[in-house]
Amino acid sequence: LTLMAIYFLQVSPCSNMPCLNTTLFDGDMGIPVQAQLSWSYEGLLSQLLAMFFQFFAEEFKWGKEVASVRIGQRSFASEVVFHQLRGRMSTRLHIEDPFLRARNLHCALKVHNEGILRAKLREATHAMRRRILPFGLAS
Repeated sequence: LTLMAIYFLQVSPCSNMPCLNTTLFDGDMGIPVQAQLSWSYEGLLSQLLAMFFQFFAEEFKWGKEVASVRIGQRSFASEVVFHQLRGRMSTRLHIEDPFLRARNLHCALKVHNEGILRAKLREATHAMRRRILPFGLAS
């Protein structure tokens, strides 16, 4: 979910989070100078959350698009930049590991759980449209 959230923030015109070059992160403990950027979101967090749910429930091209924080723009699994990505031609959720480019992180989700995730994203979208916090977020 973290990579999905970062990807959404990168591709969403309302947030425009910068994309960092993953090759800058070589395992040293410090943050590379080129990565020491400032970014903030000025809108309401509730609106941002609703837009996140809507993006992955309705706009994201599930099974075709790749959530890639390395690229930071909407791209498809069929594009040459993802030629190493395992399982890229399956109709599953594609989340690229930003450091191990062949690793498709859908491997961490069983097909059944991926269906549940997609259904919960849709449920959350509908709840937020009714101005209700999705189940699990309400206290």
